[in-house]
Amino acid sequence: MSARRPAALLAAAGLLLAGCSSAAKTRTTTSTSAASGTEGAAAAGASGQGVGAQALSRPFASSSPWNTTVSGQPSDPRSQSMVALASQRQDIEYTGGLQPRVTTRTITAGLFINTDRWSDTIAQGAEGVPTSVVCRQQIAYCGDGAHLSTLNIPAAVSPQPQYDGWMTVLEPSAGVAYDLWRARRSSDGHVVSYQYMRRWSLTGSGYAPPGSASARGSGLPLFAGLITPTDIQTGKIEHALAISLPGPARGRYAPPASATDGVGPEASLPEGARIRLRADFELGRLSTGTDARAARAIVRALKLYGAIVVDRARVPTLYAQLNYSWQTPLRDSTGKLIYGNGHELPAALQDINGQGVPLLRGNEVQSLRLSDFEVLSLPGELSYPPPETASPGGER
Repeated sequence: MSARRPAALLAAAGLLLAGCSSAAKTRTTTSTSAASGTEGAAAAGASGQGVGAQALSRPFASSSPWNTTVSGQPSDPRSQSMVALASQRQDIEYTGGLQPRVTTRTITAGLFINTDRWSDTIAQGAEGVPTSVVCRQQIAYCGDGAHLSTLNIPAAVSPQPQYDGWMTVLEPSAGVAYDLWRARRSSDGHVVSYQYMRRWSLTGSGYAPPGSASARGSGLPLFAGLITPTDIQTGKIEHALAISLPGPARGRYAPPASATDGVGPEASLPEGARIRLRADFELGRLSTGTDARAARAIVRALKLYGAIVVDRARVPTLYAQLNYSWQTPLRDSTGKLIYGNGHELPAALQDINGQGVPLLRGNEVQSLRLSDFEVLSLPGELSYPPPETASPGGER
C-alpha cells in the first residue's frame, strides 16, 4: 500500500508517517460475518443507546452543514464533469523501469457501506473506565492529545489498527468527542496509543478553519456523517452522510473540509464538496436478505441532506459505526425478531434460515452510482497544503 499521512501532518516539515492508502478504505464484498470487536447486542440493540447514542446520531449545532438540508440549493455548473472525474482512479504500476506507469480506470461500482472495516470505532465515555492514552510521536505532532493522559474508554471497545486505527471517544456530558488516528490497544488492555488526536465540540459547527488538521485527510471529524444503529433502528436519518470517492481532487478542497488527501485531477470533485442524490432517483429491486427499510432511509437522507466528500476509497463508500453487530437482527425481551420501532419482523422478511434480515449488510444501496448524484454549488476552493507551508519537491 502507498504511503499516506493524515492532513494534520502534511505541512509539518521533516515528519514522515507511512500508512495505508485511503484507496484501500472500502470493502467490495458483502460478507455476512459480524464486525470484529463488536459488543454483544442487547434485547433491543447494542449498548450505548442512551445519551451517547443520541449525541452520535446527530452531533453538532443545528446550523452545521451536517444537519442542514439541501432543499432548494442550486447545483454547480461543473457538476457533471466533476462527478465523472471523481469516478476515475489512478493506479501506479512499477514494471522495473525508472519511471512507473500510471493508468486510469473509471470505477462503475455501486455505492457500498463499510460496516466491519475501514470505518470508525465508537467508544461511549459514559460506559468507559479511565484508560491511559499515549501519543507515539513527538508531542508537537500529537494534536489535541499532547497534554491528555486518560480518556474514559470501555474495556471491550478497541480500535482496529489494521484499518487506520480510527476511533472516536464520545463524552456527551462534557459536550466533546475525541478522534484518534492510528490508535491501538496494548496487549495488556490498559493503554490506548495513537499517532494523532483531534478534539471536537458536539455543539459546534462540525468543521474547522481552512488549513486545519484532523484524524481524517479532509480535516473533517471521523464520526460526522456516520450511519448509526439509531439511524437504522428508527428508519430515519436526519443528517448528511459521509462519502468517499475513488478520485477526489488533488491539492484542492472546499469548505467544510479544511484540508485534502485527494489523488484525482485538480478539476475533480474536491473533498468537502456536498453532493445529493437526484430527486428523480427511484430505488430498484434489492438483493435477497437486504433490509429495504434501511435502504429507503439512506436514499431519503441522500436526497434531503446529501453527502459530504470526506476521503478517498476504491469505490463510492458510505460509513457505518464499526463496533456494532450489524448482522444481528434486533429481538424483543421474549426473543422474537423485531424490526425498526419494535414491530415484529414479518415472516416475508426472514431469510431461509429463519433469522431476521440484518440491519445492514453493506449492499443496501449498491444500485446507486456516482452518476446518480449532483454536486451542490461550491462555496469556493482552496489549495492544500497552503503555499507557504509546501516543501518544493517534497511529499504532499
